[in-house]
Amino acid sequence: MCILFIYVNSGHGGDGDPVLGEYRLILASNRDEYYARPAKIAGPWDESPHVIGGRDMEPGREGGTWLAIGSDIPAGIIRVGALLNVTGENKPNVTSGRGPIVADYVSGTTPNEDY
Repeated sequence: MCILFIYVNSGHGGDGDPVLGEYRLILASNRDEYYARPAKIAGPWDESPHVIGGRDMEPGREGGTWLAIGSDIPAGIIRVGALLNVTGENKPNVTSGRGPIVADYVSGTTPNEDY
């Protein structure tokens, strides 16, 4: 089972900022996948250095991701994308993965409403 945990520290002083020394955001994820499935560890992407995340290296699915964060510095936008498994549903024999959905989102500039 894949799991995602997100904690946002909204602050304690009433100004919306965390107390000095505290984290503003904690994000933890477990990718429930075969250990032998090839993947790159999380880091900046060569083609999009403003994106940090792991990369799927499974043949035919290279470049997708299950968890990544990207920033559009001029616009001041930070995007977090995560992919979790859906259990209990029949899975058609699909040759392409869902990882490009997350990769395209965090590396792109399309507004959330349009994406």
